[in-house]
Amino acid sequence: MLALMISTALAAPLQTGVTGLDSAKAVHAVFDDAAGTTSACVSTPKGWACGSVDVDRPVNMGLIVDESLMPVGALSEASTDLTLVHDDGTITTQWEALVPPATGDAAGLLLIQVKNADADQAPMLRLAMGALNAQIGCADDGSFPDPTPNDGDFYCAEVIPSTVLKADSWTAKLSMRDSSGEDVDLGSLTYDGGPGVRFASVTLGQPALTTSTPFSLRIAPWVPDVEAMEVPPEEIPSMDGEVDVEPPPEPPPDARAKAPAEPDVVPPSSGVPILWTLFVFALGVFVGQRFSGRRRGDELDAVRPVASPAIAGGGPEPGGDPIVVFATEPEQLAHAVVDALTPTRRVLLCGEVSIEGLTPSHPIQVLTDPDLEAIRSDVHRLCADGGVPPVLVLVGADAVIDTAGGSPCPGADLMERLRSLCWVVWILPEGADLPTHPWVQWDHDGQAGWSVR
Repeated sequence: MLALMISTALAAPLQTGVTGLDSAKAVHAVFDDAAGTTSACVSTPKGWACGSVDVDRPVNMGLIVDESLMPVGALSEASTDLTLVHDDGTITTQWEALVPPATGDAAGLLLIQVKNADADQAPMLRLAMGALNAQIGCADDGSFPDPTPNDGDFYCAEVIPSTVLKADSWTAKLSMRDSSGEDVDLGSLTYDGGPGVRFASVTLGQPALTTSTPFSLRIAPWVPDVEAMEVPPEEIPSMDGEVDVEPPPEPPPDARAKAPAEPDVVPPSSGVPILWTLFVFALGVFVGQRFSGRRRGDELDAVRPVASPAIAGGGPEPGGDPIVVFATEPEQLAHAVVDALTPTRRVLLCGEVSIEGLTPSHPIQVLTDPDLEAIRSDVHRLCADGGVPPVLVLVGADAVIDTAGGSPCPGADLMERLRSLCWVVWILPEGADLPTHPWVQWDHDGQAGWSVR
């Protein structure tokens, strides 16, 4: 009877809340049970309220914040109420209900697996879902959602805006550019509406194999499979000896690159102890994992972005503090500004403006979620991916909103928070009312052109 009561308790539904993630765009709870259970979380004034799930315990749990995984650890308690408290990059558990259950609109998450890619060239996917168009860099480096590094399969993730998920069903179209710049279709997948985690697996060259079948996730952080050993000083040999390691055989020219197998260490030459060989091998693996292959969020070294000239010759020069522009024809001006910026910058565009007729050199991304935090998150991601610097163009007084309701002027607040990250242009109609702000103000007239107020 006691065993039955314990079993029933551990199988009780788990209600999870999360605090300390006010700036997150999307939050999901994941578990490594046999069913691969996930739970979507909704933002509330007291934190994030995650949907109730049935998971047998003990079970490992993780928290996906936007597109990054934060391991929580093993859960074994029988309680049904759990609060995860995030503070300065760490998560602690409290078995009490600090965030009341809630329902509502929430962003989702699309996890993508890419097979049959060139192991020496990380694929860059193009994703269209609803009105959103995005470029996603995938990696095989063990960072989430990649469960196994260097195995030839690449992985990436993208937040799905709540505006897309409101439909009864929606379609994700995946493609990528080939070496000639042509867009190659990788297949389309249709999903039911509503928040949560979705999966997509694509095989390059075989769009018919594209599927939405879930794949396994690794919740625990990846650690190199190398045991550290302590070598007594008296056993460390001199550096005079040499270690002969047989190099792996070269693959045939047409063979697809695969993850390297465990190397065979040849017995050392005479006079060098076996401990020295193992020490060199362990050190080499550690250094290789530490310094080889950049993660997709790293910035490039020793590069300098091409400077952008002043817009229309006498207009503002891209860079530095944000600016506000009062225009007689805001939409036409926004079109001209975006057209002038794309040769040297990636443009994020938010507001009621059409990009029809533009032929951008670098991508133009139309933001479908005007929330202040959502825009800030998109800008942060582009500023950290090592690519061409982004520029944010806001069009109209309602280009930015604050769904939390705490900002009297979300546009001005966003400009203040992004001033050190990228250049921001806020285009307003002539005569628009704007609270006091420190930014340089420009005027633009269709006939007279640019002028500083």
